[in-house]
Amino acid sequence: MIRLSFCAIPLLIAAALPAAAATPPAPDVYLSRCLRAAQGGIESAQCYGEAEEQAKAQQARLLAALRARLSRPGPSGTDYPAAIRLLEEGQAAWETYVAADCRLLETVFGDGNAQSLASADCAVKHYVARNRGLEQIRKDFLD
Repeated sequence: MIRLSFCAIPLLIAAALPAAAATPPAPDVYLSRCLRAAQGGIESAQCYGEAEEQAKAQQARLLAALRARLSRPGPSGTDYPAAIRLLEEGQAAWETYVAADCRLLETVFGDGNAQSLASADCAVKHYVARNRGLEQIRKDFLD
């Protein structure tokens, strides 16, 4: 028979409950923490890959929220259908720019060395900046 003290019971209950969903850090904060813990090039590359995926997922959520908000009628005198088209046009142009900008670094630094991570760093930085801009648009104009 196992005997538990009254002090241990709350700890056991707390351990059995699902942890509250903590807000994950921003992709650039995650990347910084991950790189400090990385023990080599492969782990560093994984950090960049995970940070980029987080940033892309965040961007997808932001764009979906903007599209949803713009699909409803706006205040008098606004043209939300045109705004959606412009959002899509701007997003496509941004994606083209980021691809070219980061590909430039791949071309300059080459493949197979730590310097080639500059392209991954470039992508994460661009996504983080774009996401902050999209969030600001939502807050300033659509909330």
